[in-house]
Amino acid sequence: MTDTGQTNVPVHGRGTFANRFRGWILIALAAGVICGAVAFVISAFVVPPAYTATATLQVQPGINASNYAPQDPRYANELSQTWAAIGQMKSLTRPAYDSATGTTDSAGQHRIISSQSPSTTCQATTITQLFSCSVTASSADFAAHAVNALSQAIVQKQQTWSPEQIWTINIVNPASPPSSPSSPHSTLNALVAFALVALVVLGFGWIESREPGGVLRLARGF
Repeated sequence: MTDTGQTNVPVHGRGTFANRFRGWILIALAAGVICGAVAFVISAFVVPPAYTATATLQVQPGINASNYAPQDPRYANELSQTWAAIGQMKSLTRPAYDSATGTTDSAGQHRIISSQSPSTTCQATTITQLFSCSVTASSADFAAHAVNALSQAIVQKQQTWSPEQIWTINIVNPASPPSSPSSPHSTLNALVAFALVALVVLGFGWIESREPGGVLRLARGF
């Protein structure tokens, strides 16, 4: 039989891999944009915002520290870690939340405790005498009032436990109402949704472009 000069067409279909994959790129971009827009709308208008206010405190030697307390700075760092743990105790956080309820904000409006339960975290800064406490709630004013009340409670508790003033705790930076929410991050959520959806669609497109019907066979394998 003579050679007609024609080439055999692959069984799995006509067209090159690049041509088939190009269409999947457009689909991935469209799906990513749609899902990113949905994620942005949900984050910005559906999910309640949460605000975080932070106050910074410092453990310092008192007026009688030279007579009784160790002078090693690491001892002060250990104390800051201890007080950071104490600051998260419910015996201190609950009165702080109660004191913030009904307080007046900068606009003269009375605040009530938000439907979103507030939370408190305190942590010490490594190799320093500083530690910080943060309150997260659905009201920026409530979060600031609560964390400042908690800071005052920590200072008073330390004075009660150490009246001889060997060590003292000072509020270095009191909290102010945050101007923007700490969560959700609408733009970041939209970008993540876009990237994830686009990558998933591109992955399916890559499989399907190399071997039409591969996605269906892959699904059947599960």
